[in-house]
Amino acid sequence: MRKGFTLLELLVVVVVIAILAAVGLPKLLSVSDKAKMSEGIQIANAFRSAQMNYYALNEEYAATCADLDLDYSDTQYFTVPTGTKCADTGAVTVSGKGDLADVTLVIDEDGNIACTATATGHETLCKIKGLN
Repeated sequence: MRKGFTLLELLVVVVVIAILAAVGLPKLLSVSDKAKMSEGIQIANAFRSAQMNYYALNEEYAATCADLDLDYSDTQYFTVPTGTKCADTGAVTVSGKGDLADVTLVIDEDGNIACTATATGHETLCKIKGLN
């Protein structure tokens, strides 16, 4: 009697692994994209909150982001708003960087977030968190 696996048994195992990978991989990528978008949303919300605090103290919105005195120096997927990306209307614009360079989040004074993405495949990023 021989010991070991037949070619048919090995092929069945390979097919089962391929099916599991095909089902699980898109879900895994979706989770990664949600985490990336969460960083941008968190930054936008922090700057919006700072704008609201600035308005409460000064009865006007900050004209530049530097006026808000926030330190976000360690971000991975989105750039920290600078200059006039903190508009004097209370809106804040956060732009993606690296492979998310085409993604832009704009949060208005009411907390509504608009998302735009121009690269092929990135348009689904705006739908991940229910944006737009």
